[in-house]
Amino acid sequence: MQIRNVQVDEDKDILQKKDKASKAKQINWGKHCETGVKALHESLCDETLALWNMNTPEEVWSIMEGVSLCPGLLKSKLLKFLIYKLVFAHEHLAIPIADLVQYLQSTHHSIKVAADLISIVLPLLDAESYYLRNAVVTAVMHILMADFRARDKSTTAAADEDGPNDDGPTSSSTSSAQFRPLSRQRRDTLFGVLEDRVHDVNSFARSHVLRCYRDLCEEGAVPLRHIQKLPNIAVERMQDRTSSVRKYSIELLCVLLEHNPYRETLDRQYYEGQKNHLVATFTAKKKAVMEDVEEQLNRRLSGLNVNESQIATNEEEREVELQKLERLLLFHTHALEFIDTLENDAIPLLIQLLGSAAITDVLESIRFFHQAHAFRLHQATQGIRAMLILIWRTDPKIQELVLKTFQSILFYKPQTDLLVAPPQAAQTLLTLLDGCTVSDATCLEQLLGVMKAKELVPQRVIAALWDLCGDNSSCNTIGHSIWLLSMLKTPPRLEVLLEHGLGARVREEHNWLCVRATSHMLQNWNFKDKSLIPDGIEPLVVSLQTFLTMIDETNLDWFDAAQQAIEALFHVCQFPEQPCGDIVATWSTALFPTDEDDHDEAVCSASELSKFVFILGHVAIRMAVYVESLASSVKEARNKLQHDQSKADKEQSSMEDELGLHAEIEAEEDEFLHALTQNDLVGR
Repeated sequence: MQIRNVQVDEDKDILQKKDKASKAKQINWGKHCETGVKALHESLCDETLALWNMNTPEEVWSIMEGVSLCPGLLKSKLLKFLIYKLVFAHEHLAIPIADLVQYLQSTHHSIKVAADLISIVLPLLDAESYYLRNAVVTAVMHILMADFRARDKSTTAAADEDGPNDDGPTSSSTSSAQFRPLSRQRRDTLFGVLEDRVHDVNSFARSHVLRCYRDLCEEGAVPLRHIQKLPNIAVERMQDRTSSVRKYSIELLCVLLEHNPYRETLDRQYYEGQKNHLVATFTAKKKAVMEDVEEQLNRRLSGLNVNESQIATNEEEREVELQKLERLLLFHTHALEFIDTLENDAIPLLIQLLGSAAITDVLESIRFFHQAHAFRLHQATQGIRAMLILIWRTDPKIQELVLKTFQSILFYKPQTDLLVAPPQAAQTLLTLLDGCTVSDATCLEQLLGVMKAKELVPQRVIAALWDLCGDNSSCNTIGHSIWLLSMLKTPPRLEVLLEHGLGARVREEHNWLCVRATSHMLQNWNFKDKSLIPDGIEPLVVSLQTFLTMIDETNLDWFDAAQQAIEALFHVCQFPEQPCGDIVATWSTALFPTDEDDHDEAVCSASELSKFVFILGHVAIRMAVYVESLASSVKEARNKLQHDQSKADKEQSSMEDELGLHAEIEAEEDEFLHALTQNDLVGR
């Protein structure tokens, strides 16, 4: 159809009503536009282009291409022929023609045209311009989406025909007539094109293919047999050297998780149990079928009467049932393969990407672990613990996303804005803390401290943690609860700490986790004046002394708990040298008796000696720090006193400074402090 014939009916009616004079003055812009395109094509011949070196298209052509290619003009066969000829003759027109191809495939009525002409477009995948390659890939994606919609509408139309309303053809049948579903072979060919273009030499082209896969998965247009390949493709591209490719590969994994065809949760134990049950059922039914066939064969050989129609019906029913079981078994097998790919291949790589210097890698990895936790992937807990170290990153985007992610994981239901019950949130915190290394626990303490400062931790969760410190909970649960409360900088409840943190049950079970957690909470208690310490501290100090003098203890957690207990004594006691001196004296008396009769029979094991040396050394170091802090306090008090003196006293002090009296006093104090630290406290 020529351009001059493309006119709407309203224009024709208006022209018919006008007189001949107005018709003579009417300008046929379509004819002039077509003539201009012909003239432009003739001017762009090889002979004309040889007159100068044209590396880029002229501005006039770019403007004309953007303005004149309206939907009406696209119906001109001549114009389309000229455009195709321009593509293969002039490489500098790749970008405008790529935009045209994208326009063709994105228009509702042009998808069928793009599908019919896909054999002409596919050779452009070998073009040097990655714009052209991306345009072809986009066209393939929209063709596959149109095929999925056409199949869905045809299925809906068939269901409507079977229903009670059969009044006439529906709009879905009309739409499906415009775009008929592709054959399975042709659809597999188009998916093969996408799979092949993932390995494009250009990183932008690889990223574009991954985005197309993501859009197809969001639409649900990927068949089950092709979904099995996508996790491996995404994992492979996660190792790409370009950050944009890694970003879109992780996005593809997130979309695969969100739109997976299996279940709302990807619990491995559930699928393994279902698979084992199906295997047992399938084996039993297959064995029963074989026995029935042998029985019928024996009856025939024996000459007995056999109801052939009944036998055929039973065999058909059993065959259908076996096929259903086989499909279910294949479905659960694919689900386990999908889970294996995510847990064994994807998650270890994503844990490594959490330490990447590229911010996009870190952000997308955090989003993936958030979704993986919502779908209950078993290995997602490792990724959540690996995210704890990100709280030390200075980038505000990373810190903000880390805080939001942990707030959602700990206190909200998956993929909702509803708060979980406080006991469940407390149990989630206990699960996260259980199994953490010392480094992970330090990062978790920093994370909870920041969240508490920003009021992201509900008070009901803190109350639920205190409720876990009771007789109905185990010592490990009590220890972890007190540890979490200390991380949250919660004011201690001295009665609870004395009864459950350092109580009789803890001493009987030798649970040093409770001792360590209680000591850690006491260290976080901010004392402005130690002379105003409440009376409830004295029983706690006595209990800590009791634990530190348990000489027969063989638990490996003793050293860590003993260190925290000594730190707690120096933090809460006004005169820490008294309880620490009693502890050292108790150990010394037990290991090295002063009585000559007992001295010959005294036996000291290596474990007991190591503990005594550990306590003696750590107390000595802490006393050295304590004495130095006291000396610093004395110097600060002296300087403050000198600053508050009157002007006459300042003149006298300035004379003393000239004589070096103050310097001599400070030197004597430093020498005394050095001798005290080196000889009396630590020793040589």
